Amino acid sequence: MLAAMNCPRCAAENQVGASVCARCGSPLPVAATASDPSQVPSEYGQPPGPPPQGYAPPPPGYGQPPPGYGQPGYGQPGYGQPGYGQPGYGQQGYPPPYGYQAPFSQQPGKTSGMAIAGFVLALLGCSLLGLIFSILGNNEVKRSNGTVSGGGLAMAGIIISCIWLVFAVFWMVAVAGNAHIG
Repeated sequence: MLAAMNCPRCAAENQVGASVCARCGSPLPVAATASDPSQVPSEYGQPPGPPPQGYAPPPPGYGQPPPGYGQPGYGQPGYGQPGYGQPGYGQQGYPPPYGYQAPFSQQPGKTSGMAIAGFVLALLGCSLLGLIFSILGNNEVKRSNGTVSGGGLAMAGIIISCIWLVFAVFWMVAVAGNAHIG
């Protein structure tokens, strides 16, 4: 009766007398007969380990992605991304549809309330208050580094307030001159 012999590398059962493992192809130790257990090598019964000379290196390209996959080289388009200087998907150079704002636009976020108040007060004829609020709004716009808009409103409020003040001075002079005459 022939007993099975285990491979020291993969522990697969092989026929006694086989010179190589039927599963992994590694060489088997000298075959022992089942009638003489003293002839069984000490490697049997041990967990399988690497052969004394080590494992053979894997075939070329083993464990590597197939050609055409992997990270693209520097300056090359990769994974469907456009190359440098070329518009990507959804970036054909057309403006956004009506009612939508382009993402990351450089437009300021809000308008200065002081500039609006100064402009309105200047239009209504409250020249001194319009001048003060317009100057405060202009300073707010300058200090915001572009995050607050309304510089044009503030400047218009300053100009209109100054015009009202000049007319007020002329009116006072005219009224005072007429008061002494009459």
